[in-house]
Amino acid sequence: MITARKDGLAVLTLATQTAVGCGIFLIWTEIFLHLTLKLGSERPPYLICIGAMALGLGLTYRRVRSLLPLRGQWKWNSALFLAIYQTFAIGGALIMGLFVFKEAHLSRSFILGFLIVNFIILLISNRFLPRWILNASTPKNLCKRYLILGSEDTVNSFEDWIIEEKSLDTEFVGYLNAAGRGRDACSLQNLGDITALKSVIRRHHVTHVLVLEMIHSKSWFNYVAQTAEGHGCRLVIKNPLEDFLQRRLRYFSSADRLFFTLQREPLENPANRVIKRFFDTLIALPVCLFVLPPLFVLVAVMQHRQAPGPILFKQRRYGRNQESFNILKFRSMYHDADNSPEAEKRRALHQATRDDPRVYPFGAFMRKTSLDEFPQFLNVLLGKMSVVGPRPHPITLDQKYACEIQAYTSRHYVKPGITGLAQCKGLRGETQALELMSKRIHEDIAYLESWNPLLDVYILLRTLAQLVRAPRTAY
Repeated sequence: MITARKDGLAVLTLATQTAVGCGIFLIWTEIFLHLTLKLGSERPPYLICIGAMALGLGLTYRRVRSLLPLRGQWKWNSALFLAIYQTFAIGGALIMGLFVFKEAHLSRSFILGFLIVNFIILLISNRFLPRWILNASTPKNLCKRYLILGSEDTVNSFEDWIIEEKSLDTEFVGYLNAAGRGRDACSLQNLGDITALKSVIRRHHVTHVLVLEMIHSKSWFNYVAQTAEGHGCRLVIKNPLEDFLQRRLRYFSSADRLFFTLQREPLENPANRVIKRFFDTLIALPVCLFVLPPLFVLVAVMQHRQAPGPILFKQRRYGRNQESFNILKFRSMYHDADNSPEAEKRRALHQATRDDPRVYPFGAFMRKTSLDEFPQFLNVLLGKMSVVGPRPHPITLDQKYACEIQAYTSRHYVKPGITGLAQCKGLRGETQALELMSKRIHEDIAYLESWNPLLDVYILLRTLAQLVRAPRTAY
């Protein structure tokens, strides 16, 4: 209901731009044919070009919709950003269409000229078209008039949403304070308490009643619902669970039932897991075949000279769903022959520090350049790890931080990675301060909630850049 106006405005904007773009394409074709002889008598593939234009603009729907509140202020910078994005989408769709249907005769100068002309039209239309459509498609008698029920603090916390809605011609008549007293909030007038609900609805011709707080009794809420429906008002209720949990909730439906959860998990989709596994194998297999063998020889030679002992360091870590596995690394510290559980726990809690005396010289070089992590590509091939994901911590540290950081164990919903979003942002190395670990976990959870293939590519490229210029926390 609240989003319907934005959905429709985005659809009408794109449909109008597509129709105008098709007209521009036909006009540009005639002008180009008249001014040049490059195409001769052969006409361009109209259906392919028009189809690519419609597809390219259609792919920008979500971007257009998300920018509508910002573009409600109709500024040139938002229109410019969107026009660039749409032009690239149209150009990509057009090139793909010409390649698929083997239409190689269309000149590049024709395509470039068309995209430039189209960009200018898109820029102008993004600046003025949505406002015109909004005014033309929304009669005055369909204007949304909101009455808010909530406290002064709650109304103030919704200031950004109120500003967005006002940009789409929504009116706010004021708010009713749960306590019945208080000052105006967020430029909205305090109209009294709940006893004034009926008179306010009639006097201000309210169309929507928005409930921001549900701290009252069942009879109170039934009264609000019956009054709103009895006066033909739409009732809108903010989800109260987010206030109790202090977390953003995700919702999904199953068998006509609505459920809430704390995380969005793209990698619960089997198709996404197949894509990620293919990406992991594509990266890990060449590394294991061509990079690891000579690296093993180099590390073995340097260890023999500086710190004799086993080449690999193995340690139990938690993987997906807290299933333990042995992580593999090139040993970067002097060999400690004590394998007792107490020694293992001591080593896990004693994180490496700058100029740590336990690290031998070549081991320090490997830690700074992340060469010690390369054996983990074997863990990737075995399916225990991923190339990109939350970094696995020693089990002792996992158990320690799980008691200190909320949602810490959520990072185990996906496979651990050789590199991750936190690491490419410089959150690596020693984490003695709880605040630093909390920031790392925040990035890990952000990764599992927003995963997509392009994010993995981005993280991998940032990590490769750090191999050349290691961050200060790499030791």
